Amino acid sequence: MRKSERLLKRSDFLHTRRKGRRYEGRWTVVYCKANSLGHPRLGVTVSKKVGNAVCRNRWKRRLREIFRRNKALFGESHDTVVIVKAGSEHPAFEELVADLLQSVARAQKPRRPRAERR
Repeated sequence: MRKSERLLKRSDFLHTRRKGRRYEGRWTVVYCKANSLGHPRLGVTVSKKVGNAVCRNRWKRRLREIFRRNKALFGESHDTVVIVKAGSEHPAFEELVADLLQSVARAQKPRRPRAERR
């Protein structure tokens, strides 16, 4: 993953979490927010509550690989922050792909205007 495709600064993570759309999957919580860069960026957060360092690094590698294989599905120009839920076991890779892509699609779905929601 190129450096330009990653969220690196704490301020970028916080801005995406505060202003972005949120969707919770089975193993992850996804925040998506449009950016002005013209390409998608990914940030991954895995708490120390999720296993040891080997386990946390495995989660990060798997999530980055899903992003690499499915960049087009992460939006033309969106920042995406993926947070692994505490206590998550290791699902099969295919299950994780399906769950994450569904979460990203739902988080990127445009909101209806308030008047239509009632």
